[in-house]
Amino acid sequence: EGFLQIFVNVGRRDGVSPEELIALVTSRGNIPEAELGQVRMRERVSFVDVKPEHLEDAIVALAGQSLGGRTVVAEKARASTG
Repeated sequence: EGFLQIFVNVGRRDGVSPEELIALVTSRGNIPEAELGQVRMRERVSFVDVKPEHLEDAIVALAGQSLGGRTVVAEKARASTG
């Protein structure tokens, strides 16, 4: 608990691995890996869990980067309904 979720517009289909997403967040966002939670990969999108105090830095670290030939869009995930 205590994590917020970031939606990322790249997934398995783009050849992106959880490790690549973690590496971007930790290196570009200067966020310790211990401050990250789960990374869930879907076919076309991914979700990265991060502590609330690092949310903005993590989004900035991911957004605009090129992964799998696509430009990354990252934003705070909407709360799941139901």
